[in-house]
Amino acid sequence: MPQATSAVPRDGQHPLALRTPWYQCERLNIDRFHPGARAPYIQQYDTTDVAERVVADPRNSLTIPSERRLFQPSRCRFHAVVIEVFCDHEGLPRPNPADEFTVSFAVRRHRELGEQSWMVDGLGGQGWVDVDSDGHPLPDRPITPEEQLDLNDALTEVTVLMWRVPINSALCDAARTRSLWFGLVPTWSRDYGTPFDESIPVKGSVGQHQYDVDSTYEIVCRAMRPGPGRCPPDMYWSGPSDPYLLASLCDEATDAPAPETKPPDPLCSEGQQ
Repeated sequence: MPQATSAVPRDGQHPLALRTPWYQCERLNIDRFHPGARAPYIQQYDTTDVAERVVADPRNSLTIPSERRLFQPSRCRFHAVVIEVFCDHEGLPRPNPADEFTVSFAVRRHRELGEQSWMVDGLGGQGWVDVDSDGHPLPDRPITPEEQLDLNDALTEVTVLMWRVPINSALCDAARTRSLWFGLVPTWSRDYGTPFDESIPVKGSVGQHQYDVDSTYEIVCRAMRPGPGRCPPDMYWSGPSDPYLLASLCDEATDAPAPETKPPDPLCSEGQQ
């Protein structure tokens, strides 16, 4: 599981913790302290107004098929990923509204020997790269620690920006204080692997499409808080989402997805404030 790059509070700020959104925890009968509550939650919709529907009520979505194959927009299936952010401190309190950080997510691809991330260099090269548990690229030959630092700087993981659900969209007072973030899940891309700069000690995935119907994927979310002065930012990662597959453009979404059942709303009770 990716780890936070800093665990030291700065200027009175606690590190951040990314957790499964509260309504999915209710469905699973767990709380945010449970080890299983570290995964982003992928939600399915059958209309194009995904953002509006998440903002209106993030608890409302459609059930994803049991085989966890995400169908394409051409089949009227659209997907969002949702994560909730807390302070990584005793009790996991909610962040101060004045705390400045951004949230994004990355799609990872499973392979027999580990996972891969879609990365780019500074010269137009891009492709799937083997990564370690912290998302750092792994070289295809032995290198020194100094060369590993250079490799980390040479390749950048492609991430997708997430948006915070506006606090005035919540349906009860307690929920209006939550830090809930969502992003649109890509299920298709024109991109394919191209060669990295020759000085970069990774092979990449030249000629392979970014997404295909044979691979298994998962999503990890990242919160990033600017560092003071010229210091690098602090980054905090969620655990991985449930793995999923992608349907082809020709696959018909013949299922009739049922709405997710709204969990009892515990947010307006004293015990869950």
